Amino acid sequence: MALRPNISPSAPRNETAFVIGLLAGLIGIWGLAHILNHKVVSGLLWMFIGAPIVVGILGAAIFLTGGLAGCFALPLHIYIVYRQAKSGATYSTVYQ
Repeated sequence: MALRPNISPSAPRNETAFVIGLLAGLIGIWGLAHILNHKVVSGLLWMFIGAPIVVGILGAAIFLTGGLAGCFALPLHIYIVYRQAKSGATYSTVYQ
């Protein structure tokens, strides 16, 4: 019996929503990829609840460490923006 790796096909994504969501997220407008991909509720939650909380926590960490946490906060911010834009641009099975 041959073992096969458990490889699932990647979900299709809206590339335009991903790029726009990534660029907008880098300047502070999170959730735009979700809204462009017809996930309005989750996009609005990212915009008005998720982003202020995450940016507030990262900003507080930078402030409290005298700027030292900026070495970790900036790459973490970029990673979170990438993940939420990728999540927002991925088509859900409801809309297919």
